Amino acid sequence: MRAGFLMGVVVPLSLAAVAPAQTEELVPPPTPVTVHSVGGPMPGGPMPSVSELAHEVNPGLPPESEVVGLPQMEPGHKPDESHKVPPLPCVFAEADWIYWWLSSARVPVPLVAFLPPGNQPEAPGILGGNPAGFDVFSGARLRVGGWFDPEGDWGVEGSGFLLARQQRTLGALSDSGGNPSLVRPFLDASDLQTVLVPVSVPGVLVGTLTATAALNYEGAEANVVAGLVRQGWRLDALAGYRFLDLRESLNILQQGQVLPGAVLDGGPLGPLGGGTSFLIGDRFHTTNEFNGCQVGLRAQCFYQAVDLQLVGKIGVGDNRQEVQAVGATFVTPTPGGLAAAGGQAGFTSANGLLVQPSNAGTFGRDRASLISEIALIGGAQVTPHVRLTVGYSALYWGGVVRPGDQIDPVINSSQVPLNPAFRPGAVQGPARPATLFRTSDLWAQGLVLGVELSY
Repeated sequence: MRAGFLMGVVVPLSLAAVAPAQTEELVPPPTPVTVHSVGGPMPGGPMPSVSELAHEVNPGLPPESEVVGLPQMEPGHKPDESHKVPPLPCVFAEADWIYWWLSSARVPVPLVAFLPPGNQPEAPGILGGNPAGFDVFSGARLRVGGWFDPEGDWGVEGSGFLLARQQRTLGALSDSGGNPSLVRPFLDASDLQTVLVPVSVPGVLVGTLTATAALNYEGAEANVVAGLVRQGWRLDALAGYRFLDLRESLNILQQGQVLPGAVLDGGPLGPLGGGTSFLIGDRFHTTNEFNGCQVGLRAQCFYQAVDLQLVGKIGVGDNRQEVQAVGATFVTPTPGGLAAAGGQAGFTSANGLLVQPSNAGTFGRDRASLISEIALIGGAQVTPHVRLTVGYSALYWGGVVRPGDQIDPVINSSQVPLNPAFRPGAVQGPARPATLFRTSDLWAQGLVLGVELSY
């Protein structure tokens, strides 16, 4: 019994004595570390860098030049936030003033020309034969939208613009004696020879010719916006619907009156005596309506309270084109006019000069069309909720019909009232002028000034 007690005491004590010795053999002694003071210079030298401290703790680290992820900062240094992307608003609304130039409308046919003594009209003419441009257009654009989440992953926006309607009138007229001699040239469909319709004849006919062009332009769009980049700059993708509407008209009006005591050859109408007045009108009206889809990108960089934005969009869709042509001629006698000269008492016709039965009416068709837009906009955040903008934008629309392009210079002279070859009734010979549906490209570009409110 005593031997069992001794064994119970001696064995545990022996194990306890052996265990520390084994532990000291398995664990190497720790490497001594020199402790430096923090926040002040080292005694006898400068304070070591972070990489030097790390290398001193673990000599197996690479040299300081190869240490990655240990930025060196001076005491009190603050990170540069001048290019930080500002937080996105929940909702915003922007109102812009537009100052746009539109590409000129062509009038390739001389509408009226001088007739010098050589009986050959001067080219290209007083009106027509060259582009007919408008002045600069003013307009307004409204843009609204919002984000579904604070990070700006998804949002929606929509905008619409309207240019102020513009009208421009040009004309040529004679004096009270019918000077100078003015004519309207066209090509006869039978032989393509030049035929001249008088506007004024010295001593015989006083007359005027005016051409009035008018234009309306508007559009709208709605897009879904997806945020792609939000690190130091902003990049958004856009996709949605685009609508454009362009309406133009060109009215050409010729008025004349035979001078007292003179007689003008009225062809089949007979001689036109003094005091007889007449009016010849041609009207061309075109409509373009685009409905389609578009995609685009918008990049925006920031520096403190200012930013610069670059936007690009491209779209494709259906362009509904319509061309309308209307003509008319009115001959009004006065006492001692037509009847006294042996002619008719009066005359009215649905034929003009440039509009005849062969091209009169309203015609429509659908064509695929391409649009594109680019804008460079600078902004300044003047208050947390107000941002001012200024920049340049350009909008391209391909394949539009415009009034001047629809004028056919080849005319069947048998359908022209007051022409000696006029034959009322059924068309004799080629059916000209024709409905052309000639197209051209439209550019709208200029300055944009705006103010944006956000919350």
